[in-house]
Formats: sequence, C-alpha cells, structure tokens
Amino acid sequence: MDESSGSITMFLHQMMAGDEAAVAVLWERFLPRLLALSRKTLSPSHQRMAGVEDAVQSAFASFWKRTTRGEFGNDPDRFDMWKLLSVITVRKPRKRMPWLR
Repeated sequence: MDESSGSITMFLHQMMAGDEAAVAVLWERFLPRLLALSRKTLSPSHQRMAGVEDAVQSAFASFWKRTTRGEFGNDPDRFDMWKLLSVITVRKPRKRMPWLR
C-alpha cells in the first residue's frame, strides 16, 4: 500500500510519534476540506483580512503541536482529528479578529 492510501488514524499516530512524513500526508489529505470550511465560515471581505490559507495553516500547525504534546489524549482517531481541526480552523480567525464573533 502506498502512503497516500494509508489509514488516517495510522498517520495520526505516526504524527504523534514525531514522524514528519505522516504530518505531510495528513496536511495533504485535510487541506481541501479545511480550505472549504474556512471559506464557508468567513465572508469574502473577512477572507481577505484573515487570509483563508493562513488561517488553515495556523490551525493545522496548532493541531500538530498540541497533538504531539498529548493535549488531545493518547488515542485520537480520524473522527477526533476532523472535529478538532474544524473547530480550530473556525476559531483561529475569530480570535485574531474579535469582530467576527
């Protein structure tokens, strides 16, 4: 099985163990969904101010750091990952721009 068709949960656990290749795979897999979510959540004018791509990158980086530190538990799965990533992605721009709340 090539890496691109592997289990999200497997890559998540590899990421938690410090495997940067797994991080890259997860980033590629979740980027389209996160961009769509960010675009849906922010109005066009707020998208220009917040930067959709910047918000998504920041959210993913936060998720990566916090997961590696064990802040989300020891055994997250792909469903946990999507829930956490989506919440972080929506909240990041709102933290930076309080008027979006």
